[in-house]
Amino acid sequence: GKQVGTLDSAVKELTLPAGIYEVRFGPASWKGIEVRSGETTTIEPGILKIEIPAPKMEVRATVVDSETGEKHGSFDAVSRSVTVMPGVYELYFWKTQWRYIKVDGGKTTTVRPVAVILAPDLKWKAAKVTTQEGKEVARFNAVSTKVALPPGDYIVEVDGSKFPFPATEGETFEVK
Repeated sequence: GKQVGTLDSAVKELTLPAGIYEVRFGPASWKGIEVRSGETTTIEPGILKIEIPAPKMEVRATVVDSETGEKHGSFDAVSRSVTVMPGVYELYFWKTQWRYIKVDGGKTTTVRPVAVILAPDLKWKAAKVTTQEGKEVARFNAVSTKVALPPGDYIVEVDGSKFPFPATEGETFEVK
């Protein structure tokens, strides 16, 4: 249980005596890593990366392990990638989630959220995005006129007018 070193984006290799080690990635542990004398042991975490769907758009989402429910990182205005153990993850947006994102070891998995945008010259008082079943998943205000969502079938409601939007990954829908 004693810490023997730290790996990060600058330090990617440690010299260790032979033994069995555990490497922690956030709340997760990669256990039973055997280091043999005179040999190199390599582990390969995965990278989950998010692509911003529209210019000047901020995407906020939390990366959660599908099996344990533990938080492994988040995306925001600064963070666009999270290093994780190979596995299956979910992205939690405001009131919705993107399920079953598989991240393989040694690879980068890039997700491309959907963008819903209210045009800058659009005059409106109330606007939101709901699922086909009526569940609200995003709300617009004077500051936030762009939202990122997982792929899905949505309805954009602006001042009582409804605009159905079957959104595929990376698609943008602008209400003008």
